Amino acid sequence: MPLTTPLMVHIPVASYLPVPADERVLGCLPWPDLKDRTLQGLTDVCLACSPVGQTALLVRLDQAAQAKISDAEGAEVSADVLRQARVHPAAHGWVAAGYHAIAYLVSTHHVYERIRSQGSVSPWLASIPLWSRPPAADFSPHFEPRPQARDGRMFIVSNDEALPARHRVQLFDISAHSIGLPDIPVGGNREVGPAGVRVNVASAKDFLWAPAELSVWVSAGNWVFLCDAIRLERIALPVRVKDGAILADVSRNGRYVALISIDMDIDTGSLLTFYDRTVGRGSLRASRLAFVPSQLSVADDGMLFVGGEQHGYRMNADTCTLATYAYRQTSFGLFRLSADGGFLIRPRLAEEALGMEGDIVLEGRRGSGCIVLPRVSHSRSYLDPWPGGIAFSVLNLLVAVAYQDGRLQVFDLQQTEGRGARVLVETDLPMADKQLLPRLCFEGLDRLHVLFRQCLDDHVYLARTTLYLGGEASC
Repeated sequence: MPLTTPLMVHIPVASYLPVPADERVLGCLPWPDLKDRTLQGLTDVCLACSPVGQTALLVRLDQAAQAKISDAEGAEVSADVLRQARVHPAAHGWVAAGYHAIAYLVSTHHVYERIRSQGSVSPWLASIPLWSRPPAADFSPHFEPRPQARDGRMFIVSNDEALPARHRVQLFDISAHSIGLPDIPVGGNREVGPAGVRVNVASAKDFLWAPAELSVWVSAGNWVFLCDAIRLERIALPVRVKDGAILADVSRNGRYVALISIDMDIDTGSLLTFYDRTVGRGSLRASRLAFVPSQLSVADDGMLFVGGEQHGYRMNADTCTLATYAYRQTSFGLFRLSADGGFLIRPRLAEEALGMEGDIVLEGRRGSGCIVLPRVSHSRSYLDPWPGGIAFSVLNLLVAVAYQDGRLQVFDLQQTEGRGARVLVETDLPMADKQLLPRLCFEGLDRLHVLFRQCLDDHVYLARTTLYLGGEASC
């Protein structure tokens, strides 16, 4: 950017600027350049400044930080949201001065650097006092913590009608406090999730704001309705599926709803139903698919991502046009959007390099390219090496993957190496005999909660582990 830009801001410390030594006398930085910097670049500017004096510069810097955070987290992240955020002690001066966006970037930097430098975890294991079941029920699809919120902190444990009534449909938070679902009668109503049993990998994200938490349900008469996990409301839709729905999803913004149901007229086919809540009945679309998918995701722009056993598809519901993704390895075809819709989580494709079993790829939907999350080592060779749960931190700086063999890896999405994202932390989760379907959620950058089923003393328990990345959590 030319230095003749009319709006200039003075920065007294020039050492952070990526310029040759003979140009370090440069004391001015154009405002457009400040706004166009990367998240890391803008954080570097914040770290080079002091929260006292230079009000004009700091106001503009705080505005740029606010814009950068909103770009990463969503327009819903306002100054009021950041004002309530928990920050590192090193950022308290910025909070006192009223520059909350700068404070958040500075805080994130200090926690992030501690995790990077130490690369260790301090685990704490706690059993959640829900209930246990005999080991014969270990593989029951009902006895599992199924996420009911995109941040992973609310989940349903069971809707198995063979259980006592009080356990059939229960909503819990991460501390195992029962929230209940009083407005949803159990009889005949069932939740329809975005993935089948075989590829039931949950994706969560730590949001700075609370997104809509909607799940899709189908009544005994095949009418579709939504459940709001925050307000505990039932929202009726003018949508009725012809046959049994097997997959369903609702976009993060709550606007688009899609369902996959079995098409009885085609032996190997299925029916896709799509509905735009903003437009209403006129938006209802039905498309016939020549295969039965195992996964379904709906983006905030209405784009559909449909995963099969050997291929994944990106689909425009209005035009019914398909873009095909051919998997390189078909033993585990994870194909779904991340909780914030920023990434398509998928396996390596046929045209991409061969990697290890357990590798997954994050394909950015906002122009950020592809990042490989490499499986570094297998913990227990006799168990499945594929992911069982995925969680993203605030600002998508870190991503944690818990594998079905009990291994956990935390990746640094800001630094990539030869095979992909750098692994910051590796550890084995506590397990006895078997551990299935781990569910993860971040709390800040340095706390990672893991819910999982554990076989112990001839019973199956629901357990929770909290990992403090980089040692004891400090903010």
